[in-house]
Amino acid sequence: MAYFAVENVTKSFGSTKVLKGVSFSMEKGEVLSVIGSSGSGKTTLLRGVNFLTPPDTGRFYLEDACFYDAERDKRLSEREFRQKRLNFGLVFQSFNLFPQYNVLNNLTLAPRLAAKGASKEALAEISANALELLERVGLGDKAKNYPCELSGGQQQRVAIARALMLSPKVLCFDEPTSALDPELTGEVLRVLKDLAKENITMIVVTHEMKFAREVSDKVIFMADGIIEEEGAPEQLFDNPRSSRLRSFLASTRE
Repeated sequence: MAYFAVENVTKSFGSTKVLKGVSFSMEKGEVLSVIGSSGSGKTTLLRGVNFLTPPDTGRFYLEDACFYDAERDKRLSEREFRQKRLNFGLVFQSFNLFPQYNVLNNLTLAPRLAAKGASKEALAEISANALELLERVGLGDKAKNYPCELSGGQQQRVAIARALMLSPKVLCFDEPTSALDPELTGEVLRVLKDLAKENITMIVVTHEMKFAREVSDKVIFMADGIIEEEGAPEQLFDNPRSSRLRSFLASTRE
């Protein structure tokens, strides 16, 4: 059984079917890139995995067990969804940092809430972990800064460190560089490449074809709410079978 698997996931908004039976699997430590045109269902899939917009039908499997069954679990409370969500970190394209908190507090807020009533030693460990993660993303000197004092690339690296604070089993990225200029994009992609070397399981929705080709273990091409084609990067980029994928790749080179 795969480390994480999605089975026959569907999602509709009103009469619009956005996901039409999506299935894939990945092993622990793999990097899965999801590519496709706007409106293909990429972000909806990622939000479904993170239970921000739970799927209408389908199942998720995590570590050899059925972790979520839409039919069985559709009446879960928000608290129960929050508990499931802790297994998945999500980094948004727009950073979503809390502007009223400095960088260190942005990282420690959720773990401190989860550890309510914990000892001073445990709280000190949370802060130490946050400082260590900031060092890992190259921002060890920015702990006391506020988001408004950081560049877009620095804010996104803070968001990545924050997502790592709860040690998620699967780390997800929704177009993490789309709001950045090319120079800042490079900063963020370097962090993602370093994470890939650390055996962190990642799903990356991206328009960066070079990253998808060089870093991914597997690539999924989505079109019209389905997985049109999937496989190793060299297969999809060098020998695409689908005419829709060939057309998409041609458009990214223009």
